[in-house]
Amino acid sequence: MFTFKGLAAKAGKFETAFWSGEALEKLYNRIQSKPGDPWAAPFARDERVEADGRERADIDGSFARGLQQRIDRAMGTSIQRE
Repeated sequence: MFTFKGLAAKAGKFETAFWSGEALEKLYNRIQSKPGDPWAAPFARDERVEADGRERADIDGSFARGLQQRIDRAMGTSIQRE
C-alpha cells in the first residue's frame, strides 16, 4: 500500500511538471538519471531517443525520417515495460 501511494505521489508530481509548460528538455535534464515513477520512465527514454536522433541527424534526412518510428517503438516498449 505504501509503495503504491508513493508511486502515485511521484506520478502526480511528474504529471504536474509535464503539463506546467516548462521546457521538456529542462524536465528531462532533471529526471534523466533516475526517473522515479512509471510516467517519468517512458518520457525519459523518449527524450533520450530524440536527443540521440538530433545528434546524429544526417544531411539527406534519411535518419530524420526514421526518427519518429524509432521514438514510437521506444515509447511502446517503455509503456509495456512499465
